[in-house]
Amino acid sequence: MNEQHDMYFGNPVFHDGINLTTRVGDKWTKLRQGDQLTCWGDKGAEGPLYAEGTVIGFLFCPLCMIPSSWLKNFEHDPACRTHEGLLADLTERYPASRIGPTTMVTAILFQFEKLARDRQAKEYFKSLGSNSAEPIAGVTMPLPSCQMCGYPLEDGVCKNCEVASVMKQQL
Repeated sequence: MNEQHDMYFGNPVFHDGINLTTRVGDKWTKLRQGDQLTCWGDKGAEGPLYAEGTVIGFLFCPLCMIPSSWLKNFEHDPACRTHEGLLADLTERYPASRIGPTTMVTAILFQFEKLARDRQAKEYFKSLGSNSAEPIAGVTMPLPSCQMCGYPLEDGVCKNCEVASVMKQQL
């Protein structure tokens, strides 16, 4: 039976498809393929950003053993798409811990599904079966969205994620 888990993100940006998030320690090794993630922004993020995802799998290993291709292709946070960037981010997020290349981490792969600004919007999108630009209770999710982070595009450019705008220009 699949379970639901709440997960908090300091930089809650997601791209369409497979995403990767890395957590220090073994707390998240209880996840199973098919479990549902409810993804919330940490205190410093704007709004209570909400996303849903389905766990594909995870790898419990030293930080330095996470495949570089996973970081490059699936990491949700653009600042963490290299081992050096991930190490710097985890060091900042876990100040009481001594984080290094051999620190044991759980690298979680999940399929991004929906993005909304609150639970009411989540229910609205679920009832429609799609991402709609219709406003509800002051919440709007304009389309199209950036393929890398899910944020709305302005004039075809993502203001949140330079990587996405470069990729779109190359396509």
